[in-house]
Amino acid sequence: MSGLFNLENKFFRTLSKLVDCCALSILWAISCIPLFTVGAATSGLYYAINKVIMHNRSYVWTEYWHGFRTNFKQATAAWLIIAAIAALFGEDIYIMRQFAESGETIGSIFPAFYVLLALLAIWANYIFAYIARFEDKLKRIFRNTAVMAIGHLIWSVVILLLFAFACFLVYLLPELIVIIPAGYMICVNETLERIFQKYMSQEDREAEEERNREYQ
Repeated sequence: MSGLFNLENKFFRTLSKLVDCCALSILWAISCIPLFTVGAATSGLYYAINKVIMHNRSYVWTEYWHGFRTNFKQATAAWLIIAAIAALFGEDIYIMRQFAESGETIGSIFPAFYVLLALLAIWANYIFAYIARFEDKLKRIFRNTAVMAIGHLIWSVVILLLFAFACFLVYLLPELIVIIPAGYMICVNETLERIFQKYMSQEDREAEEERNREYQ
C-alpha cells in the first residue's frame, strides 16, 4: 500500500511529466504573444523539453527561461527572417491564385508556393532546435540545418507531418494549446537529437551522455 503513495512510482512520475508538459506549453503560448518572440519561445521550449522531460535535469521554469534568454538574440533574428520569407510566399500564393482564377496560365504554379512553405516549416524546426542545442553563428546555423534537413529527408517529412497534425489539432480544439506544443516537441526531440548526434564529435557525445547520467 505504501508503494501506491510513493512519489517515485511510475504513476506519479508520469503525472509529474504531464504537469510539466502543460506548464511548458502554457509558458510557450504566453511567450509567443508579442509574435516577434516566437523564435526565442520555441528554442526555450525545445531546450526545456530536452533537459527536463527527456533527461530529468533541473526544473521546467528554470530551464525554459534559461533557453529563452540565452538564445533570444539569435532565435529572434532567425524567426524574423523566417516570418518574412513565409509572408513573401503567402503573398505569392495570393497573387498566383488571383491569376489562376482569372484564367492566366502563370497562376497554375501557385501550389509550388505551398511546397515552399512546407519546406520552410521543416527548416524552421531544425533551426530553433539547433539554436537551443548549439552555439554557432547565424549564417552557419542556416547552412548546417539546411544540410541536415535535406540529408535526412525522410525524417524531415515525418517532422512536417507531425507539425501539420499538431497545428490541425490546435485548430480543431484550441484548448489543446495547453499540451500540444510540448507534446509535439517531445515527438520530434528524439528524431532531431539522433540527427544532431551524427554531426557531433565522439568526445562531445560522451560528455553529454555522462552529464545526463549524473542527473538521472
